[in-house]
Amino acid sequence: MKLSLFSVQDHYPDGARTVPQLYKQVIDQAVLGEELGYAAFFSAEHHFHPYGVVPNPTALVCAIAQRTTRIRLGTAISILTFHNPRTAAEIFAMAMCTENLIRVDDAPESPKLAE
Repeated sequence: MKLSLFSVQDHYPDGARTVPQLYKQVIDQAVLGEELGYAAFFSAEHHFHPYGVVPNPTALVCAIAQRTTRIRLGTAISILTFHNPRTAAEIFAMAMCTENLIRVDDAPESPKLAE
C-alpha cells in the first residue's frame, strides 16, 4: 500500500508561528515524509482568509522538489479560475520539468500519480 501526505497549511494569525515559519515547517514535513517512505505529498491552494496562506501551491511544491528526490509532489487543489490560463499553463509546464512532480490532472476528485 502506498501512503501520501496532504497539507492544508493552516495558519493561525494569533499564534506564535509566522507565515515564513509555516512554509519552512511544511517543506520540512515533506522532506521527512520522503525519509519515512511516503509515496507523495500534495499541497492545496487557498485564498482570501487568514488561515490559508498558500496562494500558489506550485511554487511550494517546487521549493520542496529542491530538497527531495523520490517523493512525488503535486497540487491537490489548484483554483484555475483565479489564474490567467496562459500563465497557469506556463507555471505548470515549468514545474513539470522537475522530475518528481506529478502530472496535472483535470479530475478534481483525486490526484493521481504519474505512470
